[in-house]
Parts: sequence; C-alpha cells; structure tokens
Amino acid sequence: MLPWPRLFRSLLDILRFYQGFEINDFTGEPLNENDMNALHCDRIQRIQRVAFQHFMPTLRSFALANVGSVENPRMLKQYLQVLDDTQLRLLVQHLHLFDADPNATESRDFIFQVLLSMHEKRRSQLDEINALPL
Repeated sequence: MLPWPRLFRSLLDILRFYQGFEINDFTGEPLNENDMNALHCDRIQRIQRVAFQHFMPTLRSFALANVGSVENPRMLKQYLQVLDDTQLRLLVQHLHLFDADPNATESRDFIFQVLLSMHEKRRSQLDEINALPL
C-alpha cells in the first residue's frame, strides 16, 4: 500500500498546527490564553450574528445560544443540520468562507467540515505540551 494517506494526514496535521499558532498575524506578537479565547468567541459570535440577520426563523435557537453550548463541533453541526443545501451555501458565503459561485460543486459534508474546523475550540499549545509524556 502506498504511503500517500499517511503522508497527507501528517501534512494536514502540520497545516492545522500552524493555522492555530498562537501569534498575531499582523503584528507578530504572541497571544496568551485570554487572547485566543477572545478570538474564538469572536468567531462564534460572528456566525451567530449572520444566523440572526439572515436565517432567523430557522436558526433562532442557534443565534440565541451561548458560546459554550455552540463551540462543541457536534453541537454546532446539530444546530446547522436544519439548513438545506442552498441555505448552507448562503451561510458560508456570508461568512466569506466560499465565493458566491453559482456553479460551485462542494458537497454538504465538505462545507460542514470547513465550518466545523473554522469554529471549533482549539486546545492551547501549553495544554498539548503538558499532555505529552515525559
């Protein structure tokens, strides 16, 4: 068997690590735990504001939920399952995650994976280092 799946997975892990690196993208200054939590809460509140403005009857419970109940990827997916494909595509367009291309062919599962990876709470690097064995 070819090593491509294992290599691809390791490259994705490296990308995920550097995507969530605890540093300010514009100034280069390190971010502490409070700054990272504030960024995470801002992302969650942004998707809730979009849901409140554009999908209110359908996503009412999601738009009014607290951040702690929405940050779990399983719960986020459960809240967003009620959207049909057109509404889901419109949601990611409002969040500027995808272009407004009418000929786009992304699957529903792919869109959910993008949404969940952008809005899940990441473990801090300090917690991951402390979890490593001696």
